[in-house]
Amino acid sequence: MKMKTFDTLDNGDLVLSVTLNNGPYEVEVLSLGATIHALRIPDKDGKVEDIVLGYDCANEYLLNTTYYGMTVGRFANRIKGGAFEIDGKKYQLDQNDNKVNTLHSGKASLAWKNWDMELVENGDNPSVLLSVDSKDEEGGFPGNCVVTAQFTLTKDGELVIDYTAKSDKKSILGLTNHSYFNITGNPGKKILDNEVWLDCDGVLAVDDLLIPTGEILDVKNTPFDFNEFHKIGERIDSTPAGYDHCFCFKDADGSFKKRGEIKDNESGRVMSIYTDMPGVQMYTANFFDEGSCGKEGKEYTKNGGVCFETQMYPDAPNHSNFPSCIIEANKEYKYKTVYKFSIIK
Repeated sequence: MKMKTFDTLDNGDLVLSVTLNNGPYEVEVLSLGATIHALRIPDKDGKVEDIVLGYDCANEYLLNTTYYGMTVGRFANRIKGGAFEIDGKKYQLDQNDNKVNTLHSGKASLAWKNWDMELVENGDNPSVLLSVDSKDEEGGFPGNCVVTAQFTLTKDGELVIDYTAKSDKKSILGLTNHSYFNITGNPGKKILDNEVWLDCDGVLAVDDLLIPTGEILDVKNTPFDFNEFHKIGERIDSTPAGYDHCFCFKDADGSFKKRGEIKDNESGRVMSIYTDMPGVQMYTANFFDEGSCGKEGKEYTKNGGVCFETQMYPDAPNHSNFPSCIIEANKEYKYKTVYKFSIIK
């Protein structure tokens, strides 16, 4: 486990990478965007393959808005009108989504920053800690905010992501990792036959620009009901344009629980999702250009990956009935997400 140079940005800054190994499992993390660049997991026959999408060079990450594997914040997902209020004061953010709303914090997104990186002694579980500063009023967000993301790989096939954040002013916070998973191990293959289970009884209703209306819809007997395993492609044609929705966990009281699972019967790979966040945005790569290229020149395709972005609800600052995303000044906030890999038994 050591740092090496992955690439050099146009401004001369070095983008570093660290590869964590534990048994047959391996994850490569970049300093740019605290990005999961590669995640190599064995299948039922022991064949190890990379199961996340990405790019070969740093500038490709910066020039595209796919957010492959990047850590997104200060607030992931969308905010209506790019604006919110705290204690009666309005804050205006970058309106980078349809020139109206804010998506993934716009130009101020932590995804575009080159984070500090340090190796962490963590017993038998290799770990790397990344940290970044976001200045007061940067992108419109109040408070000088320090964010960390620590990635740990366990011998049991768990990729653990521990987030912390502290702001010197009352602010908002909603972090996530934006990995696109293709557990088939073939990035050119669609994930529509993968089966998904989600511990969710609600899904957020959205308008034509995917902004929540404030209503939480019951998923029962709808294409959004994954309380039992369903293939992703089984009912996807009954959705407006594929899945790009925030699913609401049952009894989201901040406790850490298993909240989802995806399995691929052909490779035998299973990925279980644990988190203490209140929701997950499942996005099925609905808008990929056919023939677009990723790592090693491999072609990516529409529905060639699926995101499970554990997070606060989108537009949470503007809906009092959503779990609060407000953070108090000088208080440290902690969140955890674990992606655990196993084989179908």
